Amino acid sequence: MAQSQTAINDSSNEPSEPAIVVCGVQMDVAFCQPEKNLARIITQARSAAKQGARLVVFPECALTGYCFDSLEDARTGSLTADSNEIESLRQLSLELGIALMVGTAWRESDGTLRNAVLTIDRGQWIDTYFKVHLPFMGLDRYVLPGDRLHPPLDIDGVRVGIHICYEGGFPEVSRCLTLAGADLVVLPTNWPPGSGVSCRVIPSCRALENRIYFMAVNRIGTEGKFTFIGNSSWCQPSGAEVERLSGEHEGCLFARIDTAQSRRKHLVIEPGVYEVNRIADRHPELYAAVTQPH
Repeated sequence: MAQSQTAINDSSNEPSEPAIVVCGVQMDVAFCQPEKNLARIITQARSAAKQGARLVVFPECALTGYCFDSLEDARTGSLTADSNEIESLRQLSLELGIALMVGTAWRESDGTLRNAVLTIDRGQWIDTYFKVHLPFMGLDRYVLPGDRLHPPLDIDGVRVGIHICYEGGFPEVSRCLTLAGADLVVLPTNWPPGSGVSCRVIPSCRALENRIYFMAVNRIGTEGKFTFIGNSSWCQPSGAEVERLSGEHEGCLFARIDTAQSRRKHLVIEPGVYEVNRIADRHPELYAAVTQPH
């Protein structure tokens, strides 16, 4: 039994490739002050890169803030593709040779508002994900939802799936990203008071259900009526929580993502006696109700 348990130990020291270090940055955000937020992002990205991070993830709406109270304010406070802050992120990513995932209120060329996470890798803008599942609060009252989930992004051979905040409570999203090959799913978020159970349960559940790494990157600080609760964390594919930050202070998570762990879906606890595979053991033919509109 002891020998077979070693086979599913996520802390195994056996070398494997590909693997990268991912940093999640828990930070305060200044409402409608993108230049100030950009300066914080630059400082944290430089520090993370010095500590070996290949990918640095920031919270939902880290550039702009989230708690807009009108459509007009959301339009004024959102960024566009030609915003100076976006070009600064591109230059930073190129200089440091890293990938950045940064949340922002986003305005498209036709004026459409979105809740977005931008991904820039080594100076190349490779993805703009629009939040699909929208709660009725803050910016999300004024944006249009995205119309699709994005396939995981390849960062040095590690496949990274993205969803935003409220979407963490929809297990279908992480499952779809897993089926598309994700090794890690990140959740840039703005969890407010009342989300204490979510921040404690969701990362472990999504990791365990899908045998993936999961990182939730929340913010701290107060905007309008909301004081955000921090508690950013990351979990191994076993579902075990590795690290959690406080609810009041800025800080960074550092996770080594090892694809030898996330791609080993068949777990052999005792050969021929106790084996599980949460992907192969599914019965999708029975799940049609999940896809029916309510």
